[in-house]
Amino acid sequence: MIVYFLKDLSEDLSDHALWWSKANMWLTNTKWTLDQYGVQADAHLTFTSMHKLIHLQLPDLRILSVRADFSVSVFASVCKLCKELGTNKNFLFNKSLLLIFLS
Repeated sequence: MIVYFLKDLSEDLSDHALWWSKANMWLTNTKWTLDQYGVQADAHLTFTSMHKLIHLQLPDLRILSVRADFSVSVFASVCKLCKELGTNKNFLFNKSLLLIFLS
């Protein structure tokens, strides 16, 4: 039934993966079986996008909408966002002035 549902979609699903909320991890290795990940029959898996739109409130109270990568660590994601914005990441981590809101 899932195959028929996915067959009718014209959307590019290359950005999507399975999210296992109990283990707090993405199941991105397509060569592994669910058994190799340790997924049991009662596990709740969510098929969702790994890049999502977030709203950033900067210290000057401006709000920016940017795409964040949820499949990497928080540090790597913040470093990438700082590189895109041209900001010093040490300032953001030390002052804790960056507020992130999920949309």
